Formats: sequence, structure tokens, C-alpha cells
Amino acid sequence: MLGRKERIGKHQPPMAKKTQKKKVKRKTGRIRLKGKRKLEAQKRLATIKEWGDRAFKKTGKRKLPPKQAKQAKEWLQEIRDWREEEAAKKS
Repeated sequence: MLGRKERIGKHQPPMAKKTQKKKVKRKTGRIRLKGKRKLEAQKRLATIKEWGDRAFKKTGKRKLPPKQAKQAKEWLQEIRDWREEEAAKKS
């Protein structure tokens, strides 16, 4: 592969500039809950992650089976509701 200086005058197209893929910030991280609810949320999230790992091992994708997907959605929504309640208590 020729560098920029060697290419001058040699009728070759310029090398394509690689563009960087934009990094997307994911909404994960700290569980802002306290006490029993925090422990419950951690257990549920760990269970969902295990389900995803098991699905990935079987199919190569993290798509959960229908029953597990439904349960995971319910749990995640419940955790979000708890977070909103905690925020309401603070203010």
C-alpha cells in the first residue's frame, strides 16, 4: 500500500478515509434504589442476564423465548416504577 507521498503523480485513487462509528450511550448502570427493593432489582436483573446468556449459547442471539421476554419486560417496568417512586419520595 502506497503512502500519500509515493502516490503523488502515480494516477491512483486516494485512499478512502475511515469514519469512526459513533458510540451510543446505553441506559445501564447504577440501581438507584435502597434496601429490599435494591436487592430484588439486582436479583431480577441477574436472572434476566442469565436468560440472555443461555439464549445466546443456544441460538447465537440474545433474543429471549416469548414467556421469558414477557416476564423480563414486566420486571424491568416494575423496577422503573420503583425508581420513579424513590424519586418522588426525595422531592
